[in-house]
Amino acid sequence: MSNYTGKHILLDCYGCKTEHIQSKESLLSIITAISKTIKIELIKTEESLTEEEVILAGFGLRSQVCIHAYPQLNYVAADIYTFEVGFNPTQAIQIMRKTLAAEKIRATSIRRGNIDAHPDMKPTTKSKTTTLRKVKNVGRQINQARKKFVSTIRKKTI
Repeated sequence: MSNYTGKHILLDCYGCKTEHIQSKESLLSIITAISKTIKIELIKTEESLTEEEVILAGFGLRSQVCIHAYPQLNYVAADIYTFEVGFNPTQAIQIMRKTLAAEKIRATSIRRGNIDAHPDMKPTTKSKTTTLRKVKNVGRQINQARKKFVSTIRKKTI
């Protein structure tokens, strides 16, 4: 296995035209365009429609494209993940900007599975005391101190 397994792009698109994000057909065309551009063969698409939100997801081998649209807010959140090495996120951003007519786009790129490069992120096997255990330990210490204090007072009064 190589040092990292894939690239994950998160896009926040603000000020989108409402007519571009209200219908599942327009969002599906965006998913299709992104998939073709980054060379993903879509195998399956899923959708979820409510009054406040339109969600479409396209799945391919080793990849996914998901769009959450909120027409009342003129906001779209997109999630693009692929294992493919030659993936250029700039292409996906350009498609989103052009088709949604977004005023502002914030993009976050994450490398997934790059464990060797970040030793602090490697899974550990150390056991840790939970908060509840700490509370119980402090309670036990208080009880022991109270018993010691009471026995000291009793000795002095006798």
